[in-house]
Amino acid sequence: RAVSGGGSVVGARAADCPREKELRAVRRGTKLASPNLLKRSKSFTVSKGSKIEQRTAADRYAEEEASSSLINLSVMTMGVRSAGQGPKESLSDAQLAALLSPRSGSSRSKGAGGDGKEAAPEKATAASKAPTLSKRSSSKMSALLGTLRGGSTSELKLDDSTADKLKSNHFQHAEEFLINLRISTPLRSEVSEEDLERNLSEILQALSGPEHIQFEPDHGPTDQPINLEHVHGMSKWKLLQLLTDHSLCEHPAELVTTFLLTFRPFLSPRELLDVLVFRFHIQPPRTYMSVTQLSTWYEVVQRGIQESTLRVLVTWVDFFFHYDFAGEPSMMDVLLNFADACLCGPADRPVQGQLKQLVASKLFGGPKKKKSKLPKPHMPSKKSNLRLMDLHPTEIARQLTLLEWNIFRAISPLECMKQHWLKPDKKENAPNIIRMIERFNTTCSWIATEILERESAKGRAAVLHRVIIVAEECRALQNYNAVMTLVAALQSSPIYRLKRTWRLLPSKTWSIWEALFALMENTDNFSLYRQVVRSAAPPCIPYLGISLTDLVFLDESNPSIIPETELFNTPKMLCFAGVLHSLESKKRAEYNIAPVPVIQAFLLAPPMKGEKDLMELSLLREPRKKRN
Repeated sequence: RAVSGGGSVVGARAADCPREKELRAVRRGTKLASPNLLKRSKSFTVSKGSKIEQRTAADRYAEEEASSSLINLSVMTMGVRSAGQGPKESLSDAQLAALLSPRSGSSRSKGAGGDGKEAAPEKATAASKAPTLSKRSSSKMSALLGTLRGGSTSELKLDDSTADKLKSNHFQHAEEFLINLRISTPLRSEVSEEDLERNLSEILQALSGPEHIQFEPDHGPTDQPINLEHVHGMSKWKLLQLLTDHSLCEHPAELVTTFLLTFRPFLSPRELLDVLVFRFHIQPPRTYMSVTQLSTWYEVVQRGIQESTLRVLVTWVDFFFHYDFAGEPSMMDVLLNFADACLCGPADRPVQGQLKQLVASKLFGGPKKKKSKLPKPHMPSKKSNLRLMDLHPTEIARQLTLLEWNIFRAISPLECMKQHWLKPDKKENAPNIIRMIERFNTTCSWIATEILERESAKGRAAVLHRVIIVAEECRALQNYNAVMTLVAALQSSPIYRLKRTWRLLPSKTWSIWEALFALMENTDNFSLYRQVVRSAAPPCIPYLGISLTDLVFLDESNPSIIPETELFNTPKMLCFAGVLHSLESKKRAEYNIAPVPVIQAFLLAPPMKGEKDLMELSLLREPRKKRN
């Protein structure tokens, strides 16, 4: 069977060649390479414009080893820790020069006897002091490492020449990348080696039949694309098939968003990435096809599936890069190799170039956005022993918002699944949700302490007025989590019972308080609050407690797996995705606020008393009236 390279036949199937099978066994480490094989074997020919390039097995083995070393090197340079890897180290100029030295034209290496015979790949690589690269890979990695040494990844920018190299230099042997991926993929625990050889094309077809999908009672299978609202349950493999073939689904964008928000409990990010890579390399069916049929299959079926797969990857990298890729060397390894090695087909696909540019911008930072001028902060008159009345209410709201924003945007969809924040291991599985809950409790205790430490009713009323103004400033910043925190603090028993203090509030302050109370009041399941947050543009910090309550209700009222089947509950998945999307959509912009470290340090560890002490202090300030 012929294999396709961008729609054209470039040579016989490499896997059917006995020498190629032996080479693959050598790469897996299950067989030693024979001298005859290394001397005579040529790799399959690769189309490269009008030029045909041939390389010996030893060349390919050496470059493969060099690529592996460079992956580890780039990860180390960025300071990312992986299993068995030490902390960030700097590279000397000598090490870089040795690593990036171009390989000489000869692929021979003298053996122990100095007879000039071709050595086995293991000996050849062991004899060299540093891995070597082809001229093409050398220039590319030189530019990449030079950029990496210039600063941290968050500050890196691609100049035009580096960007051009990243777009134009393709690792020419996608089959080697796929072979290595088959060896290391976690999918091997679920999918056999034979199915991986077929690039999951036939297994997805076999495992996505009628028994892998259930429709709602009034609907059933038709020849039309599937509407998710009519589906009662689907298997993991059916979901993956629909995800990578948009012609089968009525609203593919909705499915992609739903899937990327909810897949983590049943599929790891690495497994999903491997599925997408294998699916991209779909091969024709093993049945007989005429030349015309084969050409049509490449143009319609393969092209459609590849474009659908690329759109999924673009959406995933664009919106979930910091959850699933950043700080994960194995994920970045596969993504970078796929972007460079496997996207060297037809250049007329806009989404193909979009993925490359997106990966580069996530790694090195995109073009600088023009930021509006930061508002001048209100600095406190003293640097230590701060209290609430020493700070400007607007600045308190700003710094509270920055602190909570950094926690909120770090909450991943996986933390929100399976009620992780309520379980014994909550600090490991939902660390940022727990941090947000702790911030809520700390701020409530601090506000009550500030009010009750004032002995006179007039002094307590002044602090109460200041807190209400801070809450109104938080509402203006769309920080509804802080608004609810401050409202809850003023409604706590030690504060709410202070009748004499509340009576001293100005009428204008009372109007602000009543509006804030109405906004956060639990009437009709927080209907007013939900309406306001739904229409709020990012950046916005929703009150997390309401979203978590919704997720608990959905989790306990519906099973994740349909009883007596292995199908996922599709309506529950859609509802979960709706709640998670309402949180993620508010993270797509940044607050234009200058941090003030001295105020943030105070807000992180403010003076506060325990609940029992606060109640005793409240009774001391305004004792209960004795009944006759």
